[in-house]
Amino acid sequence: MKRNLKNILLPSLALWRGRGRGWVRLLLVLFVAILSQPLPAQVFPDNGYTGGTAIVRGRVTNIAALGIPPEEIDQGLALRYSSPLDSYEGTTIPLRPDSTGHFEVRAQLANTTAAVLVMQQVVLEPGRTYDVTIDGATWASTFAGDDTQLNTELATYPLPGFVWDTQLMDTKTDAEALSAARTEIARLDSLEAALYAEHPDLSPRYRALHHGYVRNRAASYLVQRRFLSPDVRQDDGTLWAYLRTLTDELPRPYTLTDELAYVLTNYVSSLLDPPRRRGLNLPYIRTALDIAEERYAPRSDAEARERMQKISELRTQLDDYERILPTATDSALQAHPALQMVNELFRQAGDPVLSDVVSGTAVDERMMEAHLGQMATLTQLPADLREPAIGAMLYGLMSQTHAPLSPAMQRLVRTHLRGDYYKQQILRRSDELAGFAASLAEAEETGCLQDSAPFAGMTDGEEIWKKIVEPLRGRVVFVDVWGTWCGPCKADLKHHTQALHSALAGLPVSYVYLCNRSKDDAWRSCIAEYGLVLPHSLHYNLPLEQQAALEKYLQVEYFPTYILFRPDGTRATTPDQQPRPYDPASVRRQVEVAMGKN
Repeated sequence: MKRNLKNILLPSLALWRGRGRGWVRLLLVLFVAILSQPLPAQVFPDNGYTGGTAIVRGRVTNIAALGIPPEEIDQGLALRYSSPLDSYEGTTIPLRPDSTGHFEVRAQLANTTAAVLVMQQVVLEPGRTYDVTIDGATWASTFAGDDTQLNTELATYPLPGFVWDTQLMDTKTDAEALSAARTEIARLDSLEAALYAEHPDLSPRYRALHHGYVRNRAASYLVQRRFLSPDVRQDDGTLWAYLRTLTDELPRPYTLTDELAYVLTNYVSSLLDPPRRRGLNLPYIRTALDIAEERYAPRSDAEARERMQKISELRTQLDDYERILPTATDSALQAHPALQMVNELFRQAGDPVLSDVVSGTAVDERMMEAHLGQMATLTQLPADLREPAIGAMLYGLMSQTHAPLSPAMQRLVRTHLRGDYYKQQILRRSDELAGFAASLAEAEETGCLQDSAPFAGMTDGEEIWKKIVEPLRGRVVFVDVWGTWCGPCKADLKHHTQALHSALAGLPVSYVYLCNRSKDDAWRSCIAEYGLVLPHSLHYNLPLEQQAALEKYLQVEYFPTYILFRPDGTRATTPDQQPRPYDPASVRRQVEVAMGKN
């Protein structure tokens, strides 16, 4: 604080003395200088993540004017907030007003939290009650009671959108993307300054939230560059250093930052496992080989010695693959012996021990333990972000597997997390997942879960697709290509599947869900948790070879991917016309067009 006062006062005093204009000039300069200083991040109540309940109650007027279809009312007329452990694992609480429009909901919060009430950004504190009136005709919210200033400010001056063309930026270098992000931040900062000049009474909490919100959005876009090819990125480390500075400007507590888990897991993962050209996942493969060798070591039979020799030969080829990786052409990498050896050894027939290793969680656990050990000395991560980062990474691994934590992983949770909140949330979620996969007897009986055996040995994607849809001839087919590792895929399945099926009720539509690179238990667990055992729904978790061929035929480039097929089996939508489940009314129109009703 002393340093800030010195930075403010010394230039002001020098100006006053040099020009002798008196105290009026000094006070004016002092006022402007104070406004220009960075706002402290800690201006919100912070309970140390001990948790608590916030009550939101009030009335919705003019409900009919909202224009929300009945099947979407619970999603549209709701309170929503994200988890500090998983950016996609949000909570949606339907308001469900009574016949007079009155409602009351209770939100279980970790700490002071950014949320969305219907269409408006709000901030909620555990232990407080919020009274609000929502006008369905204008979507405007009016808050009453004590300390309503911040939420009233957010209703009057919504936080700005961050303009970012992801498809364009995916073709740019890191330097170009960083320049674009800085330009957009500067644009929004100038709008922010103009807003404060016009409304100087806006609260410090609003200012801190506004400032941090812009940086949070910038970080969430920039961190996605981790998934681009190094040939495109031309990474010199500058972008990741800039991301480090952005985290310093986020508001505290971190529950005010709705995409923090996504930013942290990708930022830290990029530091611990720097991006490389697309190809073999060398750290994963080498860890799997380590575990397989440990399992073979106690054995002295001829088969074990032969397997160990093949693993040794693969290691030699992997070393050569890594050596040529930076400069080799894609065709040279595809032709490298390491690729063929990996394909052979990691299949069940190639090496049953290796196949068993990669079908379980041992590799993920070993790599996570190594990463957590490295994080203790990771200087690029601010000290107060270490606990949220560890929590997000552990929770993220559980989300990918969609299965309860093994005893080994539970020990990692208890060892590496100091605070009770993160421990309790992760272990509670593990307990929730424990029974999901086992609850799918109904799905087995109704035929929702499809057997992969009929597709064994097939390598032509078109033939695989014909085999899947042949029984569905005469119906529109809605295709969802997803993965248990894909956050946006699971968010759509969780939040929009039921509404989509309701919107399309009465139409001759079948649903084909194709799961990508996912373990069988995780696949089953997702289906059970999200209630995806629905009429006319077929779920496939094909082996890697068949799924890859099918995706190539269907022209799948992103996850999730959604496609409609006409009753005659021809494709009805293009990649830029995907039937998005979060807009069921539009999907219904697309289905009607596919049926020839336009």
